Amino acid sequence: MVFQDAMTSVDPVWTIGSQLTSVLRATEKTSRREAKEHARDWLVRVGLKDTERVMHAHPYELSGGMRQRAMIALALCSKPSLLIADEPTSALDATLSRRTLELLLQLTEQSGTALLIISHDIGLCQEFTQRTLVAYQAGWSTKGPRTGCTRSPSIRTRTACLAAYRRLTTRTWMNCRPSNRSMSSSVRAAAMLGVMSTQDS
Repeated sequence: MVFQDAMTSVDPVWTIGSQLTSVLRATEKTSRREAKEHARDWLVRVGLKDTERVMHAHPYELSGGMRQRAMIALALCSKPSLLIADEPTSALDATLSRRTLELLLQLTEQSGTALLIISHDIGLCQEFTQRTLVAYQAGWSTKGPRTGCTRSPSIRTRTACLAAYRRLTTRTWMNCRPSNRSMSSSVRAAAMLGVMSTQDS
């Protein structure tokens, strides 16, 4: 699982290398030397080229983007059949968010891992997933192809999400009147769940 905040989700006492080798030795039953080599390989795969520095670094010594990449390596090095990414880009800027999601898609496709993304970002769900589920009042209000929620916004939650997304993308949100802000509670309540699998369902 890739958690929302890498800073509070990885062990602050252990180095990144120690955490990676621990997971690899537990799942692959390899020697410590082989586990270290595999750990360096995973750091390279997630885009961290300075492997020696990262291996000996604690999480608080890395930038937010580097910590998130290290967490992706920790999540995927055990070769799971399903990877859950809980708001993986909420702590990152727009550029890093796109790169992180592209990296997640690339690595999960290479390893044959299904990817489930939990997000409030409807634009992200539309761009990076195959199927979308909308959660509303402890249940599923709708599910289907990612384009379904934009073609038939039949419930209040989806309508509010789409309205907020349009305002943000067209910059008209800066001129919203107070009467339009009543949608904010619905927007906060709507959790967009995007599911991407390497196999068609």
